[in-house]
Amino acid sequence: MKLVFYEKPEDDPFYVVLGRVVAERRKALGLTQDQLAQEADISRAEVQFIENAKRRVKLDTIRRCCLALSGIWLAEVFMEVQRRLLEG
Repeated sequence: MKLVFYEKPEDDPFYVVLGRVVAERRKALGLTQDQLAQEADISRAEVQFIENAKRRVKLDTIRRCCLALSGIWLAEVFMEVQRRLLEG
């Protein structure tokens, strides 16, 4: 697999899929972006940036989101992202 660096996160499949995984989990739990932000102690704008792949998210920020999303493991999220990327 060739290593590719993307100028913008919204062009990087990793960040796009990560945002989808976070958004899907949030919606499945019936949470709004505001509620997730409050539970994760981040701004609503940060949640929007993650879900829309507009910013490269810090590891601590995604860890906070995972805890707020009913305590899913960070590894679970990354494994789901990897699975989807490999499936195409």
